[in-house]
Amino acid sequence: MAALRKLYPDVCEQTLNLLNATELPSMGTMAGVLSNEIDTIEEPFILVLDDYHRIDSTSPVHGLLEKLLAYPPIPLHLVIATRLDPPLTIERQRALGQVTDIRLLDLRLSQAETRLLLQKTVMGEASETVLHSLDEELEGWVVGLRLAALALRHFSDSDELFSRFRGGTREMQAYLVGEVLDSLPLQLRDDLTRTAILNRFCAPLCDALCASGNGQAFLQSAYDENLFLVPLDGRNEWFRYHHLFQELLQRELASQLDEVAICELHLTASQYTPCPCCWR
Repeated sequence: MAALRKLYPDVCEQTLNLLNATELPSMGTMAGVLSNEIDTIEEPFILVLDDYHRIDSTSPVHGLLEKLLAYPPIPLHLVIATRLDPPLTIERQRALGQVTDIRLLDLRLSQAETRLLLQKTVMGEASETVLHSLDEELEGWVVGLRLAALALRHFSDSDELFSRFRGGTREMQAYLVGEVLDSLPLQLRDDLTRTAILNRFCAPLCDALCASGNGQAFLQSAYDENLFLVPLDGRNEWFRYHHLFQELLQRELASQLDEVAICELHLTASQYTPCPCCWR
């Protein structure tokens, strides 16, 4: 509803009233009212639910979504981005041709697409040796290729970079992150690993965790280096890392600090109280 009302401020008034009632109606009633109100929108729209795999399998969210999709509103085009198949019973919709599955092989970049990505990111031609190594090790995985592009920006001999590496996607991730982090200023690298404990962060929160004490400067540096920052609002106040990049940073942090030091970072973050404007 929050997403829809950004595009259509007056939509879903009845559903909003139900949500603000002292007692919520049944899930079926809620889904029915919401579906009817979405049907009043006169133009088709796309609603994206990203990182759907992070919703617990026992959450009532899945039941609400199933009821909504049993008779989907005509204007609604729903995109679910997830690492795992969601626990939704949508076989009937799939049989009716109302579901399109985009799987791993569909997302795999070809060598030509890899070459184009590197040209636009590194601003130069990649050799056939590099392209072959990337295709063999990463199999068109886009995030891994972005890591490779970041590593190549700071490496004078691209052929040598990949000739020293073999071992599969997981090892490639760790290796490339190491290359990317090693090329960064020590202060920026340290701040990246410190903030990796956070699932979302803003400049004042980074002030509390970063050794530099300047969260805004850190965020600007991370943004300038294209280090997988994902904005969470339209004002560029709250961010998160791409989850895979965050996981790799957390491994780096664990290799640098003991459990006590990491717990102290968590304690510092938990004591932080953001200003009201941040929480908006």
